[in-house]
Amino acid sequence: MKTVKYLVFLLFFLPFISISQDSLYYPVDIVYDDVAEQYYVSNWADTYNGYILKLDNEGQIINRFFDNLDFPSGLCLIDNVLYVVNNLDIYGGSLPSFLIGIDLNSGEEIFNTQISTAGTYLDLMTTDNNGNFYIGDSEKNKIYKYNIDNDTVTDFVTDVNNPYGVYYDEINDRILFTNSSFSLSFIKSINPDGGEISTLFYNSGYLEGIILDNSGNHYLSSWGGDYVWGNEPVYKTNSTFGWKYEISNNHNRPFGMCFGKDSVLVVCNWGDHSLSFLNGQNANPPLNKPFDIAFDYNSYRYFLTNSSTDDFLTTGNLSTIKVPGDSVYSFYDNLDHPTGLYIDDSILYVLNNTSPYELSTSYLIAINLNTNQVVMETEIESSDSFLQFLTKDTTNNLYITDKLKNKIIKFDLNSQSVSDFITGIQSPSGIVYNMYDNKFVFTSYSDENSESYIITSDLNGNITDTTATLETELRDVAMVDSSYYLVSDITNNKIYKFYRSLDEFTIIDVNYAEPNGLSYNRYTKDIGVTYFSNELSFIDFSVFGIFNPYSISSDIKVYPNPNNGIFNIELEDLKEKSIDIRVFDLSGIQIYHKQETVFKTSPTLPINLNDVGKGMYILQIIAGKRLYQNKVIVR
Repeated sequence: MKTVKYLVFLLFFLPFISISQDSLYYPVDIVYDDVAEQYYVSNWADTYNGYILKLDNEGQIINRFFDNLDFPSGLCLIDNVLYVVNNLDIYGGSLPSFLIGIDLNSGEEIFNTQISTAGTYLDLMTTDNNGNFYIGDSEKNKIYKYNIDNDTVTDFVTDVNNPYGVYYDEINDRILFTNSSFSLSFIKSINPDGGEISTLFYNSGYLEGIILDNSGNHYLSSWGGDYVWGNEPVYKTNSTFGWKYEISNNHNRPFGMCFGKDSVLVVCNWGDHSLSFLNGQNANPPLNKPFDIAFDYNSYRYFLTNSSTDDFLTTGNLSTIKVPGDSVYSFYDNLDHPTGLYIDDSILYVLNNTSPYELSTSYLIAINLNTNQVVMETEIESSDSFLQFLTKDTTNNLYITDKLKNKIIKFDLNSQSVSDFITGIQSPSGIVYNMYDNKFVFTSYSDENSESYIITSDLNGNITDTTATLETELRDVAMVDSSYYLVSDITNNKIYKFYRSLDEFTIIDVNYAEPNGLSYNRYTKDIGVTYFSNELSFIDFSVFGIFNPYSISSDIKVYPNPNNGIFNIELEDLKEKSIDIRVFDLSGIQIYHKQETVFKTSPTLPINLNDVGKGMYILQIIAGKRLYQNKVIVR
């Protein structure tokens, strides 16, 4: 807990709060006993000893469960024993910290062992349910692993800045922990047996606690990026940390969390001596049947449609996300059931259906991304229509698939006229214009045969080939540079990578159900994927071998990353070799170029980009016929 660094003097200036012996006072952590339907909360105190409170499932205090603690913090409940971290003092002290076990039935201490020596402050903890506890120490910047069977303490992770939150991810068998700071924080992971540490997520401002729900979604408490108490958020992210959003932002120094009765999320508000019970943490999610996704190369943002296509009463909207892992924000709300997206320069085209799948009037809407204003709204079909995806050719025409009317529509942007381009196609869905071969590629699905087809046509609407038939339902199709097509399979939860000739493919497995819309970002080499299961993910396509005259590798160490524009690169296998270093912004403009020789005695090279603005950049290093590539984030 970072506050104790300045709480030593803050506590003297806080207004005196008269507390009873059974009050919440600087609550740090909370656990829920689902058998007895009761909560246990660790509390600091200044004029009293620290203590554990017992609460009923409505949050009402039952009694003071355990007394005579000092500065208790993290809690774990295993079977019938409540484990408590107890710090004898706060930062800068000379006393050790302990792990205590308390029998829930008797309320008696049955276990007590020293975890760390002087100059320590233990924060939150977790267990892997195999007799091991993992406890963060934010003063010594390490995580301890304590094995209760052998009564042994080892340094599990060292040199980690402020590991306030530690949590065992049972789904993926990994330990998640925070690496927290005032300006930028990370969620990192490590196997319970140790090994390589992976960085999964970053956040502007402090991160404190972290827990998971049964679906693998993460919940993060944050103290923000300043020292002003209050109005601080709790975030929810998906299982891959592909996006986040605030589920609540009225907290005061939120710290430990747990799930209680009926999956209510309970948050300890350390700063104002309270608990928050969040019944609606899953309400109003930022994703509601997300349909399509597109990347704007001017603002460097992804846009996606929330179609709400299973609900006649719920309307959809447009959302936006800056980079993978960032917050999802609403961009435009005045839509019904939006589906396909296409971005051309500063204009975003979106298909809008007045009802899901039937009895729908369908529109094409154009929104200026610079002004957020609608600049065109045209009716495409007056009834019994459901528009899905769209693409654009080089002569200012849009091509739109209509699932219910079994056709592809041509919309002339110059004359704003509508005409049938191809008719008699069974449920057409994804469509892309291949400017290299001057043809269209689209998917079609037969309900009768339960199979999909990949079809090509020329610019006059003449079908030239049915190149693939698969016993599944295919949705969107996107093109990767001039080399590959990507096709989403909503039935088998896969993405197919077809070669340009469409005669063979490989399979990319995805993490979520019902992949739908696809967007390839040619600068960051990411595939943005929307899923009808209310998910969004980003796949690094470079690992799948985009065609390039070089052999691509991501084995390049960049640290720190994110950074302030000054960072180091390290390439152990390129000692005593000449290399070519280039950095590009997301518009593809080269902003840095230097040739270097990596010497055996000094394989680390510093890079200085402190004169560039904040944002994401692409670092490329060419050595012979090998291309090393990584993303660099400047904050």
